[in-house]
Amino acid sequence: MKISFPIVTKHEPDVVLNLSSDPNFFFGTFTPFKIINFENENTFYIYGEIASTFSLVDIEAKVARFVSRTGVIYVLTVGPGLIKLPSGKELDRAFKPTPPKGNGKISVTRSGSTISMEIDYEGDREKMIVNSLAKKARSIKNLDDLIWRERISRHI
Repeated sequence: MKISFPIVTKHEPDVVLNLSSDPNFFFGTFTPFKIINFENENTFYIYGEIASTFSLVDIEAKVARFVSRTGVIYVLTVGPGLIKLPSGKELDRAFKPTPPKGNGKISVTRSGSTISMEIDYEGDREKMIVNSLAKKARSIKNLDDLIWRERISRHI
């Protein structure tokens, strides 16, 4: 399943693209996921929970980042047991459904003066995952303020 939509902001497209290429900013702002650990600067693991009307599902994914002049692509490999936590700190899944398995990507691209985001995922619970990610990304009310604060802190 695939959904694409524009990112509407008053800031320059290059600035938005630059900030979107930072995984900490991107996943902290546009998704419900948190980065757990990095293998290297372009490969890391994320964890988050996505809720639907009747269930709460844990999502674990290994993410590879690819950056170019016109965009950034995050390739996700979703599956249970990808995140290895120390003994005694394992995730409690006693009352949750089985975590999904699948593959997807999140692309942020610039075309002229517009920035668009595309979420593409195939696998278990694909409609729930894609719609939840798109809803979270579209519902950011203070995106211009968040970008402004990041520009000030990074001197962009």
